[in-house]
Amino acid sequence: MEIMEKKDLMKVVVLIGVAVMAGSMLAPSLMFRGSGSGPGLSGEMLTGTTIFNGTIRTYEPFLVVTGVLPSALQNELLADSKVKSITTIPDGQLINTSTRDDVYQLALYLRQNNMESVALANIILPPSIMIKLTNGSAIEAFSSGNV
Repeated sequence: MEIMEKKDLMKVVVLIGVAVMAGSMLAPSLMFRGSGSGPGLSGEMLTGTTIFNGTIRTYEPFLVVTGVLPSALQNELLADSKVKSITTIPDGQLINTSTRDDVYQLALYLRQNNMESVALANIILPPSIMIKLTNGSAIEAFSSGNV
């Protein structure tokens, strides 16, 4: 499998970070505990942003294409053994893949055909993450594995 370009990896990490912090319904929520020197020790809900380097562990076996797939491209994809089905959804089209390993290759192929797609990835977090809170302060949060 090819390695993602740094800018593409950053897009994926930022997208997932934003989705998690915004409470997206597609991503599982994270539970962090404070470092012992900042807010959050009393259990209140805190909101903030973070940028971190994570490792993509795996992808969920689907892609979401924002926009409409041209019929010729859709027929081409449906003829590919990597694609199980294509379903129209409110925000575009959902491409169900045969395996998780097919997601990255299909995303590259779509990009070559001027189509943007979004994948849901399982990312291994670093042991700790600095989060800038909306009030301007920052806390160190300790992760418990994957997001």
